[in-house]
Amino acid sequence: MIALLTITLLLATAEVNSQTGTLDQSVCRLPAEVPNGPAVPQFDNIDHFEAYIECNMKDIGETIEVKEYYDSKENRGTLDTIQYGQGIYLIYDYSVMQIYEIVQRTANENPVCRTQAMQSAAQNGVFGLNPGTGTSGHIFSVAQMFNLGTTGMRYAGVETVRGMPVHRFSLCTYWDQWQASIQADYYFSLPDYPNPYAWTNMIPVRITATGKATGPPHHRPGDPVNPSEVTWTEHPFDHTYEIFFFKPYVNDRTVFDIPAGVFCPNRPPVKPLPDIPSKFSYRSEILVKYNFVVSYIDEYYDYASKLVRYDYKPLAASSNSFGTDNEIIVHDFNTGVEYLTDALSGNCTARPIRNNSFDAEAVDPYTIRMRDRFEFFEFDKVSYSYSGVKTLRGIPCDVWITERVDWPFAGKVTAWEWWFSADGVAATTTNRGVQAAKVPLHLEVRSMDPTFPYYTIYNTYNFDNSQPKFEFFDINHCFPAENRKRLQVAFPGTYFTEVFSNQTLFMEEFLLAVVTTARVSPLRVNGIQLDYDSSRRILVEFTLLEKAPITGNVYCDGGCRAETPLQTAITSVRSAVNNNQFTLQMPNPTGDNDRPLTFTAYPDRYRDDLTVPGQPQQGYSSGDMAGLAMGAIILGLLIGGGVGFFVFRNM
Repeated sequence: MIALLTITLLLATAEVNSQTGTLDQSVCRLPAEVPNGPAVPQFDNIDHFEAYIECNMKDIGETIEVKEYYDSKENRGTLDTIQYGQGIYLIYDYSVMQIYEIVQRTANENPVCRTQAMQSAAQNGVFGLNPGTGTSGHIFSVAQMFNLGTTGMRYAGVETVRGMPVHRFSLCTYWDQWQASIQADYYFSLPDYPNPYAWTNMIPVRITATGKATGPPHHRPGDPVNPSEVTWTEHPFDHTYEIFFFKPYVNDRTVFDIPAGVFCPNRPPVKPLPDIPSKFSYRSEILVKYNFVVSYIDEYYDYASKLVRYDYKPLAASSNSFGTDNEIIVHDFNTGVEYLTDALSGNCTARPIRNNSFDAEAVDPYTIRMRDRFEFFEFDKVSYSYSGVKTLRGIPCDVWITERVDWPFAGKVTAWEWWFSADGVAATTTNRGVQAAKVPLHLEVRSMDPTFPYYTIYNTYNFDNSQPKFEFFDINHCFPAENRKRLQVAFPGTYFTEVFSNQTLFMEEFLLAVVTTARVSPLRVNGIQLDYDSSRRILVEFTLLEKAPITGNVYCDGGCRAETPLQTAITSVRSAVNNNQFTLQMPNPTGDNDRPLTFTAYPDRYRDDLTVPGQPQQGYSSGDMAGLAMGAIILGLLIGGGVGFFVFRNM
C-alpha cells in the first residue's frame, strides 16, 4: 500500500530531480516563462503544517482523499487516506526510523498495523529522508517535499484556480526510481490574497503531474492478480492534487500517535511502562460491552503485608459466591486463607484462596502465591508498546498496548490497552495532597477475532497510592469471642506529647512489635486503642486472634512455619513484657532519623484478662494495622488488570 501511494501521490511532490536516466522531452509542454516573477516559495519559516488533498488520477479514473500532517521539529509525519472506501493511516516516525501502515478495510473490522523500516527517500514518499549519522535520519524540509528548489523551475504568470488568483510555476524533470518523465505545475495563492489563517505567505493550492512512468500493473482491491506477473510496463499518467485548508500549524498533535486500540508489532520501547507503588486502593467501573453489563469493584492492595481486599456484588449466584448480596473478600497470603463476608448478614466463611483468583498465581496444583505488580498488570506475559498521548475524561494520558494469544483462551487474540495519566498531570493520590504521579485510569481488552466478541472496559477512579485504611482488612467478625483475647500494655509517658500527636505512627510500630514478639500474622492483631492514666502513662489495648480456622494453601519456599496458637502468642507477649524486652522504636516526628524514640513496656501494667465483646471492636483493627507490619517501602505491585481477571474468572 505504501508503494501504491508513492506512485499515485508523489510523482509530483517527492525528490524527483534524480537524473541518472533520460528525460522524455515529449512529455514537456511548458508554458512560456514570464520575466520578473516572484521567487518560488521555500517555506523556510514553517516547521508544522496540515492540509487536505484530493488526489485525482485521471488516467485510471480514481480519487484518493488524503489528510497530511507534517512536524519537522519532532521529526514525524502522517498521512490519513481513504481509497476504495478503505482507510489507510500512515505514520512516519523518524525518531525510531519506522513507518506504521494501519489499514481498516470496513467499519466493523479491527484496524491492522504493519511496521516497516525506513530505507530511502523514495520509499518514504512525500516525507522523504535526509540521512543522518549511523541509522538516524530526518524528515524532508517543506521545500524538499514540494520539490521547490529544483533547477529548471520557471514562473508562468498569474492564473485562476477554484476562483482564486494564483502564481503558477512549472518544471519538467526525470525521476529515476520510477523511470518517470514528469511535467509538474505548482499553483500558489497570491501573498496579498486573504486566507482564513491570516498568513502572509503564498499557500499551495494545486499541483498537477503529467508524463510517463514505469511501474507494476494497476489493480483495484478484489481484482484477480497473477502472482507470476512481474514485468513493469511504461504507462502515461495524469494526476491533479487539489490542496485544501493548508494551515501553517497542526491543531491536534495526537495525529502523529498510533490510534487508540491499534497495536503495531516490532515497535521499539519508546517509553517504559510506569511504576506503581506497592500499596494502593481504587474503585473500578467494569463495562462488558458485548452484553452491556456494568459492575463495580473496590480494591485494597498491600503487597508488603501480603494482604488484598475487594468488595463487589456478584452478577449472579455461583459456586464462587454465597448469593447476590454485596461481598467482602480478604485474602491473607501469609496463610493462604480467604475470608468471605456477606455484607448484608455479616456471615463469614474461611476457605483456601483459589488458584484462579485474580491476585493469586498457582505454583503447583496444590499451592498458590501472591501475584507481584507485573503479574497483576499482566506485564510479565508480553511486551507492551507505547502508542502516544491521548485524552480520556479530559485528562492527557500515556497509552501502552499489546496483543496476546493466550487470554482468555489459548489461540484467541486480544488487544490490551492501558491508559495512565501523562507526565505533568498532578493528582490527589495520597493523604499528603496533590502530587505528580502516573495514575492508572483505563484498560480496554478487546478481541481481535470477529468470531469471538469479547470487549471489556475498566475505568479506574479514586486511585490512592497511600496505605489503605487499616480497618479495610478487618476479619475480627470471622472469629467467635472465645478465639479472641484482649490485652493491655503500658509505656512510660516520656514522649506523651509525641505519641498522642502522632498516634498512627506510634501504632504502626506497636503492631510491628506485637507481630514480631508473638510470631503471628499482622491480620491477627486487632482493635488497637490508645489511652493514658492519671500518671500520664501510655496505655495500649489490643486483641489477638486465634490462628486461621483452616489450613491455607500458600506456597512457602523451604516449607511453611506452623502458625502460633493464640495461647502461645499471649505467653510470648507476657514473657517479653515481664522481662523488660517488649520494646519498640518510633521514628522521631522532628525528622531526626538518628534519634528515634524508644519505648519499653512496664511489667506491672500488663493485662490479658480484659473483656472481649462479641461484636467487632471499635478503633484500629487487625486489618487496621496489618498493612504496616512489614515496614515502610518495599517494591510492590500494580493492580489495574486485577479487576478484569476477577470478573472474567468468577462470572
